[in-house]
Amino acid sequence: MIEKYRINLAILYLFFITACVTPTKMWQADRMVDGGKYREAIAMYTQIMQSNLGMETAREAHLKAGIVYYKHLNETEKALSIFEKIVKDYPRSNQAVEALWLLGTYYYDNGEYQQARNKFIQLILDFPNSSKIKSAKLQIAACYEQLKRYQEVISAYSEFERFYPRDSKVPEIVLKKGELYEQLSQKDKAILEYQRLISDFPSFYSEVNKAKQRLEILGANERLAEEQHGEILQVGPKARPDARAELASWTFSA
Repeated sequence: MIEKYRINLAILYLFFITACVTPTKMWQADRMVDGGKYREAIAMYTQIMQSNLGMETAREAHLKAGIVYYKHLNETEKALSIFEKIVKDYPRSNQAVEALWLLGTYYYDNGEYQQARNKFIQLILDFPNSSKIKSAKLQIAACYEQLKRYQEVISAYSEFERFYPRDSKVPEIVLKKGELYEQLSQKDKAILEYQRLISDFPSFYSEVNKAKQRLEILGANERLAEEQHGEILQVGPKARPDARAELASWTFSA
């Protein structure tokens, strides 16, 4: 009985020591990376992995080792192998989110747009609450554009607008949709997107000026586009929720 107690106590002691030492080793490895000692850092990350098998700390050390291979040592194959393994072995872990993002950006940067799209879609499906969701949606649109699948780019941008109507990137997206409609020879839809940009985002001067230039090139004056919307734009306080409804009730005097 006493012997069993001693064994349990020894195990508990080792667990306690490991729990205390591991954060220090992780910190040391991180500092090695900061100091350009990349091989030494990987060796330290490997030690952490081996002494914390199956634990969050081991997954984090594994990911960090992959990032060192990827960003600092230019050993891409090793890095990608690590990222893929993390996604496969720990598909719901926090590290899998980062691994999928790194895989997607790698494939995009190297012209493998279909592969990149698949990784970003996987990230969105597996981690719908991730902080990387917005960026992943935009990257999917970028992949479609590189693949010259313009209608799908527009659909991806429209979906982004529905989910994030107040995002600061929306004016740029509306401008881009107009340009894409032009590439698809859908002039009327392009005009409407440009006029919507001018109407809804007047303070985004760069995008608005570009939209006005495109309207002029397309031979469409602002008044025509306003009439196609069925409203007179650039009038009244746009911030008021009831402004459009009130404006719609106005009539011109004879």
